[in-house]
Amino acid sequence: MESLATKAVPSTVLLASAATGGGPSDPAPTITEPTGPGIIDVFTVGGNAFSNLSLSFFGQGNVGDTAVAKVYLWLRVGSLWYPVQILDATLTLGAAVGVSGDPNVDNTRKFVKNISPNSATTTNLKDLVSANQSNSIASVDLDLHGAVKFEVRLGVTTAVNINALWRTYS
Repeated sequence: MESLATKAVPSTVLLASAATGGGPSDPAPTITEPTGPGIIDVFTVGGNAFSNLSLSFFGQGNVGDTAVAKVYLWLRVGSLWYPVQILDATLTLGAAVGVSGDPNVDNTRKFVKNISPNSATTTNLKDLVSANQSNSIASVDLDLHGAVKFEVRLGVTTAVNINALWRTYS
């Protein structure tokens, strides 16, 4: 009998190079399967289907600098792939930093302390941990609604750059 324990993918850095551009544009429907930086196949480990996504963000800049995150589900009907936005949020850098020498989040990168969702996307939140304290690390959990892929698009407003740690779980 299979265990009832939660299955999860270990946290992974989203982008090989942190995003430095302004506000991210919205993707458009396509007949070409979406691929590229920030686009993740939900069946990432051993063919398991995961139903939830957890994100924590980090970047470079001053405490209080901001960035933007948009998360989309990619759904498919026939040959048509279409994006559905499930999160549009402003991110605020805090004082908590990574660890010196860590290849993923080193001590030159600050974790996001606050995630402020646009009210239109709050119904998709499973959990939002955003204490907005200087040394806290915020995270957001989202329902993947049976999507085949998800996409995270990032942009900066006053931060130097922004990236994310992601993991899927059931």
